[in-house]
Amino acid sequence: MQRKIFLIVVIGVLFCACSRDPASKEARFLARGKKYLDQKDYARAALEFRSANQANPRNAEPWYQLGIAYLGAKQPDNAYVAFLKATHQVWPAPTKMRLSRKSSMLWRSPT
Repeated sequence: MQRKIFLIVVIGVLFCACSRDPASKEARFLARGKKYLDQKDYARAALEFRSANQANPRNAEPWYQLGIAYLGAKQPDNAYVAFLKATHQVWPAPTKMRLSRKSSMLWRSPT
């Protein structure tokens, strides 16, 4: 009897561990980060977006959101790097062009 219970527990743990794919982790981090952005808690938002980047580094959305968090935290250097990394990731073409213009406007010298 105890062996059956142990086997059921092990199978349950394995099932739960296998169900956490990178895409669901990324979505969870993105949702929490956006919530923190709405609350203007830029440090926590940046932490969540960096975690989303680790879960799926080829997706541009977490890089873009990280740039927004850095802008809110008044860290334009970090924001520029995040926006630049976002332009090198997977985006639809029109969005990538808008993002490229946005990051270049950050560093345009006033004339």
